Amino acid sequence: MSHAGIDRAEFKRGWKVILASLLGFGSGVITVPFFAAGAFMGTLEQELHWSRGEIGVGVTLLNVFTALMAPVVGYLADRFGIRRVVILSTVGAGLGMASLSMTTSLWMFYVLWALIPILGCGTLPVTFTRVVSNWFERSRGLALGISLMGAGIAGALVPRYVAWLISDYGWRVAFLGIGLIPIVVGLPMALLFLRDSPATADAHAGRAPATGVATNPVLHRSGYSFHDAIRQPRFWRLSVATFLAPIGLVGLIVNFIPILTDAGHTLAGAAKIFSLYGVAVIFGRVGVGYLLDRFWAPAVGALALMGPAISATILVLAPADAYLPLVAGLFIGFAGGAEFDLVAYLTGRYFGLKNYGRIYGVQYMIFEAGSSVATLAFGFWYDAMKSYNGILWIAVGIFITVSALFLSLGRYPDLPVDAAPSQ
Repeated sequence: MSHAGIDRAEFKRGWKVILASLLGFGSGVITVPFFAAGAFMGTLEQELHWSRGEIGVGVTLLNVFTALMAPVVGYLADRFGIRRVVILSTVGAGLGMASLSMTTSLWMFYVLWALIPILGCGTLPVTFTRVVSNWFERSRGLALGISLMGAGIAGALVPRYVAWLISDYGWRVAFLGIGLIPIVVGLPMALLFLRDSPATADAHAGRAPATGVATNPVLHRSGYSFHDAIRQPRFWRLSVATFLAPIGLVGLIVNFIPILTDAGHTLAGAAKIFSLYGVAVIFGRVGVGYLLDRFWAPAVGALALMGPAISATILVLAPADAYLPLVAGLFIGFAGGAEFDLVAYLTGRYFGLKNYGRIYGVQYMIFEAGSSVATLAFGFWYDAMKSYNGILWIAVGIFITVSALFLSLGRYPDLPVDAAPSQ
């Protein structure tokens, strides 16, 4: 499917939903705690005498429980409504993050990290990609890309905010401070601007239903049941791609600086090169989203993943070069920026919106599982071989395989549509 241009009417009608989603996701449980963790590392090590490995287990637990909660929150959003789930979870996310200020032991620290995604599961991409998909049809890819830019904003601002709080007030106040972010930033946006669909917004405002593609009720009744979706080979090909892609991407992201310092770059120089990653993420979010609205999505995804394949090759063959690692960082960031919106877009196009929450929830769980494997795989490989070269060549193979899996998805299907509800 391709479209001639941006549907301005959709953006005029749905910009508030994009803003609420951008700030809700940007202040949620997989953005704020993830980007704040590094700033707490040194202070907790010094004051509580825990090793950095022990502290890092908290982030691992965050990822594990995020993966487990993704299908659950998808079901809850489909069953009880997106807005209700997001509002309750935004409050829960704030309370969960703030609760880390009460830490008195390592085991309590772990329990509280695991609690954060349980309380705040409605701030995962599962809910926000669903609501944006409800509001946008012709410009869905671009709308998803913009709404998920919140992670880039959080990455730029949260570490500095946490460092300031720790230096001036201490780490316990800093945990309270990050707990305020969802309450102050995400909650007002959800209350003011988030509505499940154009139809619910019209009903809330007492307006007559508007017309247009995104307001067509058939759009929201179209799609497979969860059980019909998981019986399709296409679902499992997408699932394998969703699992493999983050193994390569997250592995490259986490280990990019160590690879460069091993090759002779200074830590400051490697960090400066890697800083381009954040810029590329923003371009990846918007650029890939724009392309998804105009071209066949599997081809866009396959092309995006050829970039990190080139990056991994550069990091094997020329990591000490002055300029080529810059290219590698840009390619990795562009592909990293495409990850959430690409899988969300493919889920909506191939399986519909009727049961999107549960279906995408499973895909997101699989994605988080792959992300967890990535850190372990790259770390253990380096421990055994004292070099990243072998695992980087494996990453090249992974990206080629995932591209082939995307291309195997075939044409967009004609989705089944429920009968119109009786009047």
